[in-house]
Amino acid sequence: MEKHEIRSFHSTGLELRKEGDSPGRLVGIAVPFGKRSEDLGGWVEQFQQGAFGDGIGRDNDAKALIGHDDRLIALGSYRAGTLILKEEKQGLSYDLDLPDTTAGRDLAVSVERGDVGGVSIGFRVREQGAMWEEEDDDVLVRTVISANLFEMSFVNFPAYVDTSIAQRSFLQWRGTMVRSELAEQTTAQAARLQRAQLQLRGISV
Repeated sequence: MEKHEIRSFHSTGLELRKEGDSPGRLVGIAVPFGKRSEDLGGWVEQFQQGAFGDGIGRDNDAKALIGHDDRLIALGSYRAGTLILKEEKQGLSYDLDLPDTTAGRDLAVSVERGDVGGVSIGFRVREQGAMWEEEDDDVLVRTVISANLFEMSFVNFPAYVDTSIAQRSFLQWRGTMVRSELAEQTTAQAARLQRAQLQLRGISV
């Protein structure tokens, strides 16, 4: 099975909400909509509003993890209701009820101190769920319009990472565009040759 793609962001509005003696809740925006990434190797990426839709925990139970390490006990679960994920106008929001465990309390302290401010997601783009576009200024943009979300993680260094799957998609798209351009050029050349032959025979075109 092909692995998930991973993207990381600075979590907008990351906030720890304390509730009595419990570690509290972490809330914020995991994925901003309509915000372009840094250069990913000749192209940039953005997530369209509605990209996740019913793809949050659709085919599995989306989890909250630390550093994408699924060997550790999850911090929260979408199915259990301890991880709430919602699509909002500005992005995909999360509300994580931290467990009263060493990991949960450690994360709460790290967020409160400002040591952790990054959120990363593991996702898979659905079939025909991404759109490539080349803009007038030669900027290539991949817009994710439909994807399944499998997990979100809190990370130390929020930056776009692991673009290998998307890179293959880009190369396939580029190859299709080049073949299309070559076909158009061949057709145009054939038309010019036909016109020249007709003109030599004295037929106006």
